[in-house]
Amino acid sequence: MSALKRYLFFVCFSGLAVSGALGEMNPVAEPQVCFECHAEFDELMKSKNAHTAFKEGRCSGCHNPHATEHSGLLAENIRDLCWKCHQGIKEISGQSYPHIPVINGDCTGCHDPHTSSQSNQLVNPMLELCISCHGRVAQWLDRPVIHEPIEGGECLTCHAVHGSANSGMTIEGVPGLCFSCHDAGSDFLSAHAGRPVQESDCTACHDPHSSSSRGLLRENQHTPFASGNCNKCHDNLESEGSFALSGSIQESCMECHRAVGSFRNKSHRHNLDSEESCLFCHNPHASNTGSLLKDTQVVLCMSCHFNE
Repeated sequence: MSALKRYLFFVCFSGLAVSGALGEMNPVAEPQVCFECHAEFDELMKSKNAHTAFKEGRCSGCHNPHATEHSGLLAENIRDLCWKCHQGIKEISGQSYPHIPVINGDCTGCHDPHTSSQSNQLVNPMLELCISCHGRVAQWLDRPVIHEPIEGGECLTCHAVHGSANSGMTIEGVPGLCFSCHDAGSDFLSAHAGRPVQESDCTACHDPHSSSSRGLLRENQHTPFASGNCNKCHDNLESEGSFALSGSIQESCMECHRAVGSFRNKSHRHNLDSEESCLFCHNPHASNTGSLLKDTQVVLCMSCHFNE
């Protein structure tokens, strides 16, 4: 009798079940078997803000218990693993303005995969978390006039945390976003010298985060704007909704900034052949940077160069 026949004979006549010996393995009791070694997670399961898979004890939903190519014995890389359940985030990543950590699959940079004392399993309170990457937030908080959502750490009042179709990852475009909180009534018109600016870009004059000036006006203001002398650049202001310039953009700018005109005689010119050349880099009303630049020089240059 062969060795295999002798084994089967023994199993059958000893009353043992062959399913465990030759068929499928008996199911593992998750998460108890995991907690035999990882006892620290037992108590964490009782947390209010626990990952659904973790709270239900489905450790193998994310981890391979035997071997894997990924650290932490994860079954896949973090991004693909998270997107298996969070399909909505995967779709958001295709928006025009996605959050960089989402694209890079750095989900655990913001979220704890098991439990957290913060809602949505954030690793830190919202404002503290944003500051850890966006250093300018700390600077905003040092200014005397702070926009209420910023002061309260409610970044999500204006921003979509994973990605958006709008610049700056805002949940809605400007000015619609602003008017979701601010009324465009008589007080609004009075504050804007009666001009119908409801359809304008509010951020051209106002800093949406904080400022040293009342009304959240940007730090450096163009002299005609600061003095309320809108007629210096604009014509037909009495016509409702008309903000036409007295001349072309370049003509209007060079009426005061005559020295810039000499640049047009140079053999190599930066955007000076375009009608809107000045506005590519400068904000004609107010700015937080010197020379009324739209942003810091690095950000401004990169918005056109190497922006892929």
